[in-house]
Amino acid sequence: MLSTLHHLRKAQRMIRKIKRESRIKINLGCGDDFLKGYLNCDRYNNCADISLDMHELPFLDESIDLIETHHALEHLPMEKADKAISECYRVLKHKGHLIISVPNLEECLKLLLRKSSKNKLDHIIKMIYGSQENEGMFHRCGFTPQILSQLLELTGFKILLLKDGIPKRPTPTFLCIAGKATK
Repeated sequence: MLSTLHHLRKAQRMIRKIKRESRIKINLGCGDDFLKGYLNCDRYNNCADISLDMHELPFLDESIDLIETHHALEHLPMEKADKAISECYRVLKHKGHLIISVPNLEECLKLLLRKSSKNKLDHIIKMIYGSQENEGMFHRCGFTPQILSQLLELTGFKILLLKDGIPKRPTPTFLCIAGKATK
């Protein structure tokens, strides 16, 4: 328990410091979760500040300090998720940060194998495939901490923190904080 609490506090401190030091911030694939002080971007929410595809960012190279994307990357096919990570790297300034949280596919599958009641199965299926209320709510790929780390590192990011169970959600989730390496 102490270890989980320690990791949670470490992640919270790191995120607060990054946010404090960042001037230009993007909330990518925001859905209905609008963050104050951010440019909230989403293709499927008309109330977002800007409508865009995560894999085709309309920002200048090295123009953004911080990008956050929570439970959005899994809504892209794997090829476009990889392109979205590359786009984040392109637009982030040197020493910029990318904060990502996504469902942990492996943990979701473990839950599926353990549950037997119809209600619980329906909920877990939605964890894996998305809620499917509209075109933007389908999961088209999945991640484990290892898969996401590998994609980020192949793009050039340095993993600063990778922690399962953060943030606390009904869907098993993990958080990754990655930094853009300096020249």
